[in-house]
Amino acid sequence: RSSAALAVGNYVWIAGAAGKQTIVMALDQTGTVQLTFRAPVKAANPVGSNTGARFYGGIGLASGAGKVWVADQAAGRVYGISPTTGKLQRTIKAPSPRAVAVQGSRAWVTTTNGNSVSVYSVTSGARVARIPMGGDTYVLAPVGQTMWVFTQESVYGVSLKTLKRASKPAATFFVDSGWAGAVATPSGIWASNYLAEAVHFNPATSSVPINAGWSNNDIAGGVTAVGSTAWVANGSGYGFPLGNGVTRITPTAAG
Repeated sequence: RSSAALAVGNYVWIAGAAGKQTIVMALDQTGTVQLTFRAPVKAANPVGSNTGARFYGGIGLASGAGKVWVADQAAGRVYGISPTTGKLQRTIKAPSPRAVAVQGSRAWVTTTNGNSVSVYSVTSGARVARIPMGGDTYVLAPVGQTMWVFTQESVYGVSLKTLKRASKPAATFFVDSGWAGAVATPSGIWASNYLAEAVHFNPATSSVPINAGWSNNDIAGGVTAVGSTAWVANGSGYGFPLGNGVTRITPTAAG
């Protein structure tokens, strides 16, 4: 079950889980697997046990500080992997990590079991801050000197320098099923959710000029961007993988 993808250098990195093991693979331009990282998944911490006990392993990927980072939700770990060898170089203990973003020497991690964002040192693995968000946290997107955090109900800006959250949300909307991905582009942030919607958020104006949706039979997965155009993985049915199709959305037109 693949859950996240990220382009780093000459490879596309794919993270997911097979059985009770988290697997991260690096593919070259021909689709050939060049590097593979495997980590055990703890059976004591299944996510979604009330809906079929799926084991969600690697569900978030990020690049920074010379490593590829994968959020291993089931094991409660964030792994820092060498982008050239695929070998484990750093392990950060983080309860049920959902998404990860790395800026400078810090890794920002959202969680499935708390209304906060935790910030860790990428060199020591120690947590340096826990920032309450007032709602279940999902995805992250850094823009300039601000880390934008998408919660179930709002988008908050957090200073990368002071680690202080803005007193009020920059945007408010309720997403019952949560956010699947977020990516910063020159025109703003695209964020996808499990209701088959993609939101275009402008940090400069704290506005949402586009809220694009498509078939109610689909659900949206991760999102990436080329320029200001978003590409959203989507499929039918609940759960991973979400690989039945790809929806292309631009800042001026949806679909």
